[in-house]
This record gives sequence, C-alpha cells and structure tokens, in this order.
Amino acid sequence: MGRIVSADGVALQPSDAEFSWLKYSRTDSLLDASISSSDLDTNVMPVLSAIIGCDAHELSIDVLTSPDSQRHRASGLVPHQWSAPLPPGSFIWLSEHLRVCSPEYCFLLMARALPFIDLVILGYSMCGMYHPANIERGFVSRCALTSTDRLRRYLGNVAPGTPGIGKALAALDCIMNDSNSPLETIGALRLTLPAMLGGLQLPHPILNARIDLSPKAQELSHRQYCVVDAYWPKGTLVLEFLGSEYHQDISRDTKRLLGLEHDGLTVRELTAEQVKSTSHISEVGAQVKQKLGLHVSHRPTSEAALCKRDNLGKKLFPSATLGPGGALVYPKPSWALPANFAACAAEERRYSQLKRMANSQQNRYR
Repeated sequence: MGRIVSADGVALQPSDAEFSWLKYSRTDSLLDASISSSDLDTNVMPVLSAIIGCDAHELSIDVLTSPDSQRHRASGLVPHQWSAPLPPGSFIWLSEHLRVCSPEYCFLLMARALPFIDLVILGYSMCGMYHPANIERGFVSRCALTSTDRLRRYLGNVAPGTPGIGKALAALDCIMNDSNSPLETIGALRLTLPAMLGGLQLPHPILNARIDLSPKAQELSHRQYCVVDAYWPKGTLVLEFLGSEYHQDISRDTKRLLGLEHDGLTVRELTAEQVKSTSHISEVGAQVKQKLGLHVSHRPTSEAALCKRDNLGKKLFPSATLGPGGALVYPKPSWALPANFAACAAEERRYSQLKRMANSQQNRYR
C-alpha cells in the first residue's frame, strides 16, 4: 500500500477501496454481534481454526460482553465488559456467525490496556504492512489493516469520555502509514516522536514512498521507480533502514542508489545498531534538520533530553536473550502472532528461501 509521490513531491493518499476486503458491519451493536454459548463450538471455533491454521481451542481468545449480559465461562475465552456506545464500523464479518472487532475498534480497546509507546507501535503495525510474530524473522508481511485517516474518522465518532479515547487520539498523532517492518517503525519513532517522549521531533516523512525516476536515472538503476523507506520531499532526502532481506543484494542496491542520487536525492543508510545508538540517531536528526532548512541548535544537548532519548531507545530495543543455537531473541509485544499460526509458518518458509538467495548473492561478491 506504498504511497505514490507525484513529480512535484505531493503524496497521493491511499483510498478506502484498498480496505474493501474487510467486511465492515456499519450498524451492528454489541448485542447484534453476540453469539450463544451453544453456538460457539459449532459456528465459531471451526471458522477461527480455519483462518489461523491451528486449533482455536488451544488459544486464549478475548471476547466482549455488555455489563447486563449473562456470561458463561468457556475454556479459552477471556471476557471483557464494554458499556459505552459503539460508533458504526466497530465490527467486521468473518462469517455468517462470526463477527470480530474492527481494526479501529481494536485500537480503541487496546488504548485502555497498553502503555502509550506500545499503543503507538501497535498503530504503526495496523497502519503498516507487517505484524510482529514469534518467529525467526520477527514479523509477517500483510496488507495494511487500517490507516491514520480511517482511525481518525472512527475515533471522531466515539462518545466523549469513552475509556481510552484520549490516549488513542494522542497516540494517533504520532503514527504514520505504510511502515514495512518493526525496524522502520522504530527508526521513525526515534526521529519523529515529541522531545518529551525522547524523540527528535522531526517532521513526518513519507514511509515507503514510490519515487518515479528520470529516463537517465532509469538507465542507471535498471528500474522505472524506487520505493524508499523514508522520504522528505522538501529536503529531497531519503533514509533507508538496513534491516531486512531486501537490502542484501549489493549490485541491485548500488544501481538503485545511483539512480536516486542522479535525480538529486540525498540517500542515507542506517543499520539497526545505528538506529539503536542515541548519539548516532541524534546526529542523523541534526543532518535531517539541516537538509529540511530547520534550525539546528549548536548548544550541547541537555542531560535530561539525552536521558529521555536513551530511555526511548531501551524501550524500543528491549534486551535480547539467547535462543536455540545461540541466536539473539528480542521480546515481542503481547499481541504478536503465535508461531503455530499458518501465516507464521508460511512466512518462515519464504524468509528462509530469501536468506538462501541473499547468501548466495553475497558469496558471488567475496
């Protein structure tokens, strides 16, 4: 769902048609979306099992109830009460008998449970093209579930005083569309979050922007356009986060860089370690400000500001542990997909194949 950048640098917004595969229920209430306990095993569990690729009875599934409903305990179900009015678009049809919370409603629900930064990270994933998972790669690729515009419209219809609405709206101001990986999200957060949260408070770039190349640049790069991780049109500046298999083809990346630089773009590449380093990301922030024509202070950064930046870095890069075979394993959020989901198994197979191809390509240049 990468945004297209026109010749004059204007970002063309994604349309709602891109989310038409989600079957929103516009008028259903919580009561309408309810199901009797007797229908649970017959009409719900088989559908869930088919979707996720494993036995749904093995999972802990959160369900919503109204305060005045008769709740029946069932194995694997965790009931939560909801009493506030629900705006249109709160539910999505998965089957004739099964409705689930829409991405927008889910974001509001999670605002009540997650710390602020965690909620922002969740929003990046929901408006992006990946989902954290407990697998080697750390995430699975998918279509975006929603967008910042859709979230804003939904939250704008939520009744004032509804639990979580204030935090949800504040978090939404920090979220951008189209992140393609956790590293892109972390890099964007370190650069753009408000200073009070430990960020560098830079203007929001366009994530995964498509940049159409001139004829000469196409000749140099062997492509008609490039999709870049972060792009500031005003400063003709591109940042690339080197954390995925898509940045391991040396010959391809060199040609791509030649094409972008021929068209007047400044390209800066950042590894995960550089994004993690407070001193390095602060220097990058100063360079971005300079390219954008913003004021760059030459005063030493205060100890309080550095402390906030360090704390944000620790929050975004939690301590790793040694997994099987000595590999580093970083903690995943509580909402990450379990490894036994069908989507996770498919992603692991795809990722293994891409790694083999990348290793083969690298060996050719040694």
